[in-house]
Amino acid sequence: MWHIDQRINDRGVPVDLPTVDRAIELVEFARDKANTMLHTLTSGMVSKATGRDDVIEWLATRGITTTTLRKGDMEWLLSQADINSDPIAREVLELRRTAAKTSTAKYAKLKSCTCLDGRVYGLLQFDGAGQTGRWAGRLVQPQNLVRVDDEVEAETVEWLVHLLEDDNTNDEVFDLLELRGPPNLANGDRQEGMATLAWLAKGIRSMFATPKQFLGGDFSNIEGRVNAWLAGETWKLQAFEAYDAGTGPDLYKLAFHKSFNVPVEQVTKPQRQIGKVEELACGYQGGVGAFLTMTQTYLLNLYRMAKAICETAPAQQWDRIAAKHALAMDTHGLDEFHYTAVKIAVTNWRQANPRIVESWAELNDAALNAVANPDYPIAVYGGRVSYVQNGQFLFCQLPSGRVICYPQAHIAEEFIEMIYTGSQWVDADLLLPLELDRLLSQGYVITKRRRRGVRFYGLDDNRRWTRQALYGGFQCENIVQAASCCLLRHTIREAEADGLSIVLTVHDELLNEVEREFGNVDQLAQVMRRRPQWAMGLPIMAKAWEGQRYNK
Repeated sequence: MWHIDQRINDRGVPVDLPTVDRAIELVEFARDKANTMLHTLTSGMVSKATGRDDVIEWLATRGITTTTLRKGDMEWLLSQADINSDPIAREVLELRRTAAKTSTAKYAKLKSCTCLDGRVYGLLQFDGAGQTGRWAGRLVQPQNLVRVDDEVEAETVEWLVHLLEDDNTNDEVFDLLELRGPPNLANGDRQEGMATLAWLAKGIRSMFATPKQFLGGDFSNIEGRVNAWLAGETWKLQAFEAYDAGTGPDLYKLAFHKSFNVPVEQVTKPQRQIGKVEELACGYQGGVGAFLTMTQTYLLNLYRMAKAICETAPAQQWDRIAAKHALAMDTHGLDEFHYTAVKIAVTNWRQANPRIVESWAELNDAALNAVANPDYPIAVYGGRVSYVQNGQFLFCQLPSGRVICYPQAHIAEEFIEMIYTGSQWVDADLLLPLELDRLLSQGYVITKRRRRGVRFYGLDDNRRWTRQALYGGFQCENIVQAASCCLLRHTIREAEADGLSIVLTVHDELLNEVEREFGNVDQLAQVMRRRPQWAMGLPIMAKAWEGQRYNK
């Protein structure tokens, strides 16, 4: 596989440099426009979108107090603007978000990385993504390209490319794109902010262009399928099979139906999007924080989403969870309304997926038992996966036979101070002094509890060698993503054996460059649907496309 990866990197991906140059000009033009608009909207307090402190100071004058404008906090800030009925604050925040996009900077990066033959090389690092063995993106970071919805956005992206190719001035292109408006959100709402920069972010994929033909294909919700297959979530496997056969609804509608007991045929587009966020955020033991991250990834309006959940959830459940907000340890800064809505979504998803939830504890116990009993394999997921401690390494064998390795694995025993709040046990160290004093004055006492867990050493997000915790949700994520990668590796071998010429892989997607008369979408789709022997019972679906520009 490493040799195949080298051939993929040596082939390179062709780049449309003239259009890249035009896009770079338009990015700078649009950012200047955004800065002018910000200056006007804030009465001169903010002159540049990059002026973080100026934006924070201006927001304070509108009653929105914050110390950060990070991507992860933007939805909360926008919800505050909605609560305050302040459309100007919302417009400033949206302008800041679109003008500060790092994605549009990829045009300049793409130009600097393109060689004299018009191709960019070395975009992939084999086995570069931690324990999972997935490919890591390098240089232009193809794994982080903004996704394009081929049903509702591909046509506008194609139009953008034509505008850049034709002899149009920056003013003309800008006016046309602003008239078109920003892309719609996945739930049907219109994005806000500057349309030109939003569409330019969507257009980066199309800068990869070939005079030959691209054949692209990607697996459909492969991680959700692998997770359900391993855990034995029977209803979900049957739902995938029905959807693939054209006889059942898509999983995101079904997820909302399972969580809120709304008939599938009555699930609206915004409600389907809630189901999608549930599926993507909760499968790896994710809670309120993971749900919030996913709403930010898909630029969903948190206030509207919370309102939709409030209107659907039973009043008794809403009141019960809302009452826990004051002492909850997982609020992530959310007020009672938003916290209650997100917590209900997470809770209901877990109730609808009991086997996946149970698998987290089973995985945690398996790792503990394996470390405590060296050289003795501990099976999980019905024997498809097993752990074994050998020397200082904990190995996890995947269904394909490949292994994940956790160096210097050991059992750590820690004593933590817990206190009962009247509704739940919490870590006393996480409480504010006033909160702890109040509980102690009410007669609650601090209790020491022993907690055991597996720890190992690995690279953290900052590439430092640190001690890390192994727990059920993390193990589930590692195994599911690694098994999905094994499936992709199998497909790559099959595609190369069939004469296809892969030039790029992005997550669960393959991009081939072929002569126009060679190959077709049906051939690639059939190759991607070939199930390896180890994956019997796993429902696999893949879709393929063809064109001269990378537009997925």
